[in-house]
Amino acid sequence: MVSDSPYRTSELLLPPLAGAAAGLVAAVPMLAVVSAVAADSGAMAKMWLGWLAGVAPYRPGESSPPLAAGLVVHVLIGAVLGILYAMSQQRVPPRVLAGIGLFYGLMLWIAGRLLLGWVLSTPVRDVVHTWSWLAGALTFGLALALAAAWAGARRPAAVATPRD
Repeated sequence: MVSDSPYRTSELLLPPLAGAAAGLVAAVPMLAVVSAVAADSGAMAKMWLGWLAGVAPYRPGESSPPLAAGLVVHVLIGAVLGILYAMSQQRVPPRVLAGIGLFYGLMLWIAGRLLLGWVLSTPVRDVVHTWSWLAGALTFGLALALAAAWAGARRPAAVATPRD
């Protein structure tokens, strides 16, 4: 197939390690947006972090795991999702990246609703099913797209070659 694009479309925009770093960073504003948009001023984010902290190992004898452990698990999940984004994001024009990032965030929200809805307890499931969690997921996807755009701007320009 002949393409007139100046980009090598088979080339990944972000290396996997950069995607992991972008996911680590993007997970924090995601929680900030969930806390800011939620009507209960951050209780949903605390419930989510508490549930994640219960998954993380913690010292025996503590009544409940610390929220810091939940935050660590949350940003590690963000790193894994950043790697998945990096492995699937090819070079495209910069204006398209924002739409792709928002779509990625929407798909994460839908996947969370479907998959985590069966696994989680009722209060935590209610957190994932909210509009504020959608806003957080869209923020996460947009932050990944901004990282990809930043990485794309730092790459050397592709040399256009004439094609027959």
